[in-house]
Amino acid sequence: MKNLTKKISIAFLLMFLLVLLTYVSDITNLPSDVILFEGETLKLNTLFGVELETEKTSNPNIEKIENNETVTVAANIADTSDISCTGTINLSVKIFGAKVKEINVNVIENVEVVPIG
Repeated sequence: MKNLTKKISIAFLLMFLLVLLTYVSDITNLPSDVILFEGETLKLNTLFGVELETEKTSNPNIEKIENNETVTVAANIADTSDISCTGTINLSVKIFGAKVKEINVNVIENVEVVPIG
């Protein structure tokens, strides 16, 4: 009987460590700094329990967060030239409500390059 409970407790410990490793690898694969051009979007796929929230934004026109599993930071509103679509967004990554990482997103002006031969 002692041998069976010992095997079961070792199996539960290994399962817990496997789940912990999955969450740690998911968090470390998220970038710390991201640079986007106007009109681009950033999609971050996260696991269950991992949420991204906006801490601070310099321009409220550039932010669009869709759902908890995939967060999209939109860098465009509409194709209007009178509204600025540049700025910074600071996102915080939380696991079950505890903050574990910050992501800084910089949205810069779109640059057009014309090659001349």
